Order: sequence, then structure tokens, then C-alpha cells
Amino acid sequence: MSFESENKNVEKIIVSNKTYYLVGTSHISENSVKLVKEVIERVQPDTVSIELDKKRYEKYTNSNQWGNTDIIKIIKEKKLVVLISNIVYSAYQKKLANTKGTTQAGELIQAIKSAKEIGANIQLIDRDIQVTFKRMWRHLSFLEKPKLFMTFFTEFDDIEQDKLEEYLESDSFDKVFISLSKKYPSLYQDMITDRDKYMSTKLKNNSSQVNVVVVGKAHMKGIKEKLEKRTEFSLDNLNEIPPKN
Repeated sequence: MSFESENKNVEKIIVSNKTYYLVGTSHISENSVKLVKEVIERVQPDTVSIELDKKRYEKYTNSNQWGNTDIIKIIKEKKLVVLISNIVYSAYQKKLANTKGTTQAGELIQAIKSAKEIGANIQLIDRDIQVTFKRMWRHLSFLEKPKLFMTFFTEFDDIEQDKLEEYLESDSFDKVFISLSKKYPSLYQDMITDRDKYMSTKLKNNSSQVNVVVVGKAHMKGIKEKLEKRTEFSLDNLNEIPPKN
């Protein structure tokens, strides 16, 4: 029996004689951790591609990274907004993880571990988190910024704790991103659409024949479409920082 028939969060795609297993995950779900482990062990891929950039990879493989953060250096380099955005987003994910008693980004950590165990290459396919947050921040209006931060911390408040995992695995979770695209179109472009373009291009540039791709559920549809259409995008353009508004 194929993965596709066993689990709706796994998609098998064959493009230009390359096989991709897209594994759509929730960053706070224990089920996602188990699924990632199972897929990698069963497929035995050449490469495991993960929704991480170098900085976040180091964060998850080096527990002292935040303790080594030089705040003065960050201020001098004008990266304070990026740090604050990262902290807020991480706090939001940690809040959800604590609600379920799970590990934040546990499935990404599992992907790294499983790849190393089978001797697969690890490919980091996501755009630099600093670029993503800078683009997001520059595109948001003055009034949208505080409104967005409040949304992060109230979106799931009315959902019972024991129902949260079920909600994250259901079609209702997709509606959150549809709502997000309507409320904050520029945010959706920066956080979802542009990263889909970036990650699909990185995948196409990888020569591995069999690749397990571990990404958040919100990215599955976009990455799949772009792989199947064989569309390539300029990574330089996707890394550009817009001027201050």
C-alpha cells in the first residue's frame, strides 16, 4: 500500500525522473514526528530536504544558540526587528506546543535525526529567516503590525486543548491560511507563496533521485504545484529586501 493512500499528509511526485515524497506536517504535532520518522525509514531516500534555513538548523542542533546572542551586535547591525519577530513567532509556536505537551518543531528535529541515522544527505531548503521577516515587516502597514502580533496569540484560544491536534490535522486548519491571505495579503505572500517558490526551486536544483521533503502543511499544495509545472524562480529576486515604506 502506498503512502498516499495511507496518509493524506504524504504526496508522492515524480518529475524528470526524480521522486519526491512531500510530508506535510504541523510544527507542534506528535503525529507529525511519528510520520516523518516512518516515511524516512521506509523510503530510505538519498536526501532529506527540510523546511529550515542555516540559522534555524543551528538553533535546533545547538541548544546554546540563544544564550550566545549578542544583543548589542544585533542592534548595531539593525537586526532587532528580525530578532523580535523571530521571538514572537517562536513564542507563538511554543505556546501551541505547550498546550499539547509536545516539542516545538519536533518533526524537523526528527527529520534531521532520521536522515543522519540512515546516512542520507540533509538539504536545508527554506529562505533565510531574516530575509523572510524583513520582507514581511517592510510590506506590513503601520496598523497591521500590532494587529498581527495579537492574532498570533489569540487564533487558537477558543479551541479546547484536547481538540487542538484534531483541529490542526483537519481541513479547518487550511481555512486559517485562507483567512490569513484575506486579512494580510502581503504577509501571506512573504510567509507562504514566496517561500513555496524558494523551496520548490531549491528542490529542483538538487540532483538526488529520491527525496523526502519535510515541510509545513501550508506549503504542500504550493510546492507540489510548482514542482509539477517545473516552474523555476530567481532566488536572488526572492531574497531582495524591499525599501522602507
